[in-house]
Amino acid sequence: MTPEEVRALIAQGEGQKLEFKRSLAELERGMRTVAAFANTEGGHLLFGVRDSGEIIGMTVGRTTRERVVNMIRDNTDPVIYPSVEYVGVQGTTVIVVTVEESDNKPHLAFGRAYRRVGAVDVQMTRDEYERLLRDRPGAEYDGQVVAQATEDDIAWDKVERYLALREQVTGRRVTIPPQQVLQARGCLVEANGMLRPTVAGLLLFGADP
Repeated sequence: MTPEEVRALIAQGEGQKLEFKRSLAELERGMRTVAAFANTEGGHLLFGVRDSGEIIGMTVGRTTRERVVNMIRDNTDPVIYPSVEYVGVQGTTVIVVTVEESDNKPHLAFGRAYRRVGAVDVQMTRDEYERLLRDRPGAEYDGQVVAQATEDDIAWDKVERYLALREQVTGRRVTIPPQQVLQARGCLVEANGMLRPTVAGLLLFGADP
């Protein structure tokens, strides 16, 4: 992204696809925006810009980009892989995080799902979350709820082995409950007030597939 493009974005002000953060001290809060963008229409998260649009810039170190990428990677599920750019504007640096609308939504940030409404990140309702799960590509069959099955039909030791292997491969520990992991994977869906396995959930983690 060019300096001119960044200035043009800032001139628009915060909105449906644009969020400003003053510094990386707000990086954790920015994760909600990253997830909300991925779950809605995509957008740009700019660090080094006040809410008013004043460019104050960032001091960028050798590990700054890695810090941003790792924060997003370690705290979104399914993982979001945005573009992270340093752009020189008015003699300082603005960090531009660009997030595309995801085909694999809903994404969680710190175990919660958000969507973008105007310039605000709003936590999704259960109905919204479940609808996005059902709308995922390939969810027509794999995402179908098995009406006669319950959580008791999930072999939770299989889930624990999966999480342990995931941590071993990625080097990242999953910090949300196993039920939320399976929900994010489309393996559990809330139906009639309780969590029920989908076809995919029973095939992957069922006690008796």
